[in-house]
Amino acid sequence: MPENTASEDLENLRAILIGPFEEHLRMRDEKILEVVSQMQTTVFERVAKLEEIVAKLPESLDQDRHRTVIEIGDAMAQLGQQLRTFGVEPDAETPSTTAPDDEFENRQVDETAALIAQVAG
Repeated sequence: MPENTASEDLENLRAILIGPFEEHLRMRDEKILEVVSQMQTTVFERVAKLEEIVAKLPESLDQDRHRTVIEIGDAMAQLGQQLRTFGVEPDAETPSTTAPDDEFENRQVDETAALIAQVAG
């Protein structure tokens, strides 16, 4: 029996001396797990938001590209109108080397319109 009593006394002493330290370690571990869990949740929420943004990027870029092509087409049309308005008609007697050939000009306009339609479509 004295051996059991000594063993119980030793266990009680151990509980008294080390018990608070073990409790402190257990609480610290719980707090660490809680903080890690909160950080993980925050990171997952941010990743989800980033995934949404990345998923919307191609659509946004397509819209920007379409808008840009339309703006370029409009600018080219306005420039063409201004050039025709301010352009000097060549004399019938003196052929002009700078006057564009009507067929060439029409072909260029058709090709430009087709290119704009292709990019915008």
